[in-house]
Amino acid sequence: MVLTTETRIVRNPKAKTEYITIPSVLAQDSTYPFKDVTEVLVEIVPERRELVVKMLPRSLSVSKRK
Repeated sequence: MVLTTETRIVRNPKAKTEYITIPSVLAQDSTYPFKDVTEVLVEIVPERRELVVKMLPRSLSVSKRK
């Protein structure tokens, strides 16, 4: 089963940063895979008009690549 819900992208008016909110109906579901994850990989797939969020393996986390 795939959970889906609508959400929004929120733009910080003082920066060029945008945030995607994850509704609690997804974040509290038992199948939600990001419960203990703080760093993810975000990928744009232009031909499908998709934004994909993937868990980073601990060995590739952003803080360890800097």
